[in-house]
Amino acid sequence: MPPPRPLPENPTTHPRNPPPLHEHNLPPLARHSTQHLHPARHNRASRPTNGYHRDGSHFPRLSPYEIELRRRKWAIISLWDRVTSVQVGLPSMIKAGQCDTREPASLLDTDIDEDVTEIPKERPENEHTHIQFLVVKNRLMDVFSEICELTTRIQPSTYTEILALDSLLSKAYSSIPVTADYLT
Repeated sequence: MPPPRPLPENPTTHPRNPPPLHEHNLPPLARHSTQHLHPARHNRASRPTNGYHRDGSHFPRLSPYEIELRRRKWAIISLWDRVTSVQVGLPSMIKAGQCDTREPASLLDTDIDEDVTEIPKERPENEHTHIQFLVVKNRLMDVFSEICELTTRIQPSTYTEILALDSLLSKAYSSIPVTADYLT
């Protein structure tokens, strides 16, 4: 398989990625406020050629530090994808079955650095870490994404499917650690 072609400097102005039609009718200042919604910007961060959708443990050349950073980056990218897709009324670009990246470890930033030879043991869930918000939010967003898929599909949902999602949501909500309870 040939290597992917490099992206142009500014993908939004590339001839194959013209700005959306509605931007041609906007005044210049309003045009800039919609740039964050452009699919090319989102696609650039989440496309499979970056490999973030695959867990870093599949790449033997990566250090434990790089693996953990990749997991944290993927957690941010996938959270961003799900939140923005709901805001703009489009389906999520990232599908769960196409990713195997594990969630970031519950570690303090001082627990891991470039020199570690293996990822340290995670801290208990009842101990506050800076990454805890992202981990908890992603767990809730996993269920939220399933709810969005169920409620926006063309076929009507069955009562059994709704009860299954209710059970998943209750389980996700009850799994929120005490130290992150302020998030709810």
